[in-house]
Amino acid sequence: MFSPWKKAIFYTLMIIGAFVMLMPFAWMIMTAFKLDTEVESWPPRWTSDSFAGQRNVKLDLVRSADVALDFSSLTIEEFFNIASIIGSKKKGEKTLVYSVNDDTPYRGIFELNLNTSSETVPTYTRSIPKESFDQYLSGSNALRPLPDEVQSFMDTMEMVEDPIVYLPSLMNELFFSNHAFLNRVGTVNAADAVLNKVNAYLINNGLKLIEHRALLASESDEPEIARLKVAYKTWLESFVRAFETQKGIYTIANQFFRRGQPLLSRPDLEEIAGKYAQTFSGGLTYEAIATAMNTDIKEVEALLAKQDWAVIRLVDRNIREPLMSFQNLLQLGIDTYQFYDGMQSEQLSSGTLRFQFRKEEDIKRDIVEQVENSSLTKEHKRLLRDVLERHPVGSSVNGLLKELDGLFTTHLSDRGIEPSKIQSVLLTLKDFVGTLNSAFLDYPELKEPIMKAFSEGTDPVGVLNASQVPASQRRVLTDQLNRLKTHFSGQSDASVYSLIHERFVENEVVEYYSEVYSRLGFRMDILEAPKEVKDVRFRSYKSIEIVLDGIEPYWFWDETNQLKVRFTFWEVLQNLFQNYVDAWVMGKYFGNYYFNTVFVATITTLLDILFACMAAFAFSKLNFFGKNFIFMLFLATMMVPGEVLLVPNYITLSKFGWMDSYLALIVPWVVSVFVIFLIRQHFMTIPDELYDAGRIDGISKWGFLWKVMVPLSKPVIITGSLLKFVGSWNSFLWVLIVTKSPQVRTLPVGLSTFSTEVGTLYNKLMAASTFSMIPIIILFLFVQKYFIQGIARTGLKG
Repeated sequence: MFSPWKKAIFYTLMIIGAFVMLMPFAWMIMTAFKLDTEVESWPPRWTSDSFAGQRNVKLDLVRSADVALDFSSLTIEEFFNIASIIGSKKKGEKTLVYSVNDDTPYRGIFELNLNTSSETVPTYTRSIPKESFDQYLSGSNALRPLPDEVQSFMDTMEMVEDPIVYLPSLMNELFFSNHAFLNRVGTVNAADAVLNKVNAYLINNGLKLIEHRALLASESDEPEIARLKVAYKTWLESFVRAFETQKGIYTIANQFFRRGQPLLSRPDLEEIAGKYAQTFSGGLTYEAIATAMNTDIKEVEALLAKQDWAVIRLVDRNIREPLMSFQNLLQLGIDTYQFYDGMQSEQLSSGTLRFQFRKEEDIKRDIVEQVENSSLTKEHKRLLRDVLERHPVGSSVNGLLKELDGLFTTHLSDRGIEPSKIQSVLLTLKDFVGTLNSAFLDYPELKEPIMKAFSEGTDPVGVLNASQVPASQRRVLTDQLNRLKTHFSGQSDASVYSLIHERFVENEVVEYYSEVYSRLGFRMDILEAPKEVKDVRFRSYKSIEIVLDGIEPYWFWDETNQLKVRFTFWEVLQNLFQNYVDAWVMGKYFGNYYFNTVFVATITTLLDILFACMAAFAFSKLNFFGKNFIFMLFLATMMVPGEVLLVPNYITLSKFGWMDSYLALIVPWVVSVFVIFLIRQHFMTIPDELYDAGRIDGISKWGFLWKVMVPLSKPVIITGSLLKFVGSWNSFLWVLIVTKSPQVRTLPVGLSTFSTEVGTLYNKLMAASTFSMIPIIILFLFVQKYFIQGIARTGLKG
């Protein structure tokens, strides 16, 4: 008997050991619940915001006039949804866009505060008075010189007369874009460029300027000119000597840069401009000269303008103008902010929006209503209704494309096109339609006569040749049309033209539906909003679009926002298992992977147990020449590493033509020496007298095996089956080598899709790993009693 303290130590060690062994599994489960940004956060933590009933979501205000799109990353639905942005511009929609720079919320009630920087609601104006705009333009145009890039941009802006276009373009270039001239990085860069330029010039030419012969007094100089030379030289020498110690602007700029936010506010610019003017006032004005000559600065400037001194031109061009250009840039920013703020005389009725996702049936109802009121044909309306009935809204565009492709393929077959050539016809037609659409974009007046010619079955080449389309483009279109006709040998040209017209009409149907889907498919249910807000859309879980009622969105570019999302208890549960849903959707062949894994593991296990039982019976109960030697050879194969057999097995299966098939996954693994050994050892524990008695009673060897030996060995057979099933279920390297299509691959290889060159989606990978383990865990729970018995009794006599 153990003493109490020994028992305490024993149980403590057991608990610690169990805890250590379970920690990786527990960490995997918790990782499967985590949000994307939490996976690689440091330090790591066990908890997750997925359990929270409320979450703050970071938003970035899209201030640029055009939204940049990465077409390579778009799904087919998202590709057609670019009509949302382009279409909204065509319809004149005023849309304030926020992009989600955080973990995407897929449900919940959204509360968006448009202005968190103050207690007041956001302000705006519906129109800019022409007099105020002209006054602002005259003031900004008077700010010369400016840095070269800014000057070039301002020169192009002189051609813009509409304030609705001018103001957002200028503010974007000055403050909001990544390369803005007056964001924190841009301000530091501009200051560095100016000061480095002036400093480099003074290092090489400062003393030469001070000793310039134009500043040397002569007997012919008038008294006023002589005093001017002395004062100018003293001013210049003082400034050159002092410039090397003037590091204040670097400190000022870097101070603002370190604050972290990219946007500089109007008070920030005013503070920088004030300190800059104070630091370099000696080089920006002639105040010291005016004081020395007991006059004002304007008279000094007029007097210097009359002098034909090269030193003045050199100082102005290489010192004063660069320094003044940065000062003018700061002033331009201040004036623009002042004009921007001064125009905003109206307030939104509220600064808060609350909205939530709409139900699928409500979205479908709105889309069907929109389609029914359109000018589409009855056939196309019916087609769109059928697509919405058979597909979720999110995949309806893709469903429409497949339906139209199927109908067009049927029409091609009806025209006598062989099935093997249909794909070639579709590709040729796609090239022609794409080239013709490009011509329509450049020459829109060409579309109506061309489409009329196609619909009437007449040759459009005459219309094309009479147009202003360049000859090279006309030749390409004619060549593609002739190439298309070769696929329809024996048929009239009118038949080909009608098919082309049909394809164009189908494209227009897709374009129309994409625009409708873009407006209504992402629409949110508005619970609370200012009366100036017409609609809210959450597009592809990536951006929030607020459609304003006749208000330009750039009036809200300077506001700071905050988005909160609140979840019900049921929605919190959905959030917890969102990674599981995403993992299943991202690995779009997971259904195949699951079936293949179950099928291969089951068939391999059944065949392996079948052969193992027969071999174990032979090695344990039958007598034949070389039995022990053959059994030793079997055991010796267990000493050969499996990796050594990969190449010869691969070559063998290649010769059989079994690659990328179930045979390659099953046949090489239907015999397991370890399972044979395991069952044979248990068979050895069954008395030989029982076998002899069975033989006397007339039972066959085959019958004795399956009617006596196998039932008595159920625990060890189940143990061998479980080990084999788990080994087959987790097989990775062999499956990866002999398969290449997802139709026959298994789960372990499917999990590798979550690891790419870009990185690994650990939360999705852990979720996929979890539900790939569930069948094994369930299986073990049901057979654990037999598994323990089989391990305990194997090799024991009795």
